[in-house]
Amino acid sequence: MSIHDDVVHAEIVDDGEGRGVLALVDEPAPLVDFNTVLYPGQEIPTTADGPHYSERDVYVSDETAAILHETDPTDSGPVKAFRGWCARHGRVAVPCTTATYTEYSRHLMARNLKVTTIKNYMSLIKTAMPPGRKPDNSLYLRLLENYRKSNKRALRTRRAFPITLPYLIPMMEKAESDNRPIGWRDSAMLAFGYRFLGRSVEDANLEIEDLTFTSGGLLVWLPEDKTHDEEQNLVLLDRPDIQLVPRLTRWLDYMADQGITTGRYSGMFSGTARWPPRRRGGRRPRLAVCAFEGRPSTSG
Repeated sequence: MSIHDDVVHAEIVDDGEGRGVLALVDEPAPLVDFNTVLYPGQEIPTTADGPHYSERDVYVSDETAAILHETDPTDSGPVKAFRGWCARHGRVAVPCTTATYTEYSRHLMARNLKVTTIKNYMSLIKTAMPPGRKPDNSLYLRLLENYRKSNKRALRTRRAFPITLPYLIPMMEKAESDNRPIGWRDSAMLAFGYRFLGRSVEDANLEIEDLTFTSGGLLVWLPEDKTHDEEQNLVLLDRPDIQLVPRLTRWLDYMADQGITTGRYSGMFSGTARWPPRRRGGRRPRLAVCAFEGRPSTSG
């Protein structure tokens, strides 16, 4: 071969008898797409410049796999309903096409669901699709905007009747009038909910370890909420008419007498019941239930 001949690409391979021979290979293809940006003087990258992966790069550990199985978004109700709809209409559910995704959104609109409900369902469905194979939502959003304009009832919001003090105080007194533990719990939760002013799910999910009694109030630790990704420490000051601290202390003391010092502060009454699994959000600091009005402190 003369120096004027074209350059060829070759590599040494085993000839089957333990000897290395030179074999021609295809020239590496350019590795360029519409996101490629090169500086002056840089060579066009090829497939030969790409990373070379091994099995270690594609497998996750048993621990990671277990967590991913437990948090599988395809187990949610909206995704199961989407799978059923696709099965009835002869469509592939996972990964779904943009056309299927768009058509299902119109199906939800035909049911006169609220806009917020449709947005929540469609977001869950898109999240459940494999990485890199998620449908485009631009067409669905166009349908939703038209639905929003033509169906004002879909924008309605339902709000619970607010419990004001003239209603709350008699409710707490009625709950604890027969001096039963379930009434202690109900009055404590009513008092806490009024001072906490959180969403019902945030209230119900709080655990004993999240509460710290202080002089004249309560410190509540929140790992996260709907509008904050970071943990928060909220101070709830007590009031003479609410009596949050005495009511909550009475209930927690009762649970401690039953041997319950961890788990949800709302408690359980069945002797065979188990505490719900701990919420996600990482390791939480231990917050003790401190002394109140001279009472000995108890560990949370």
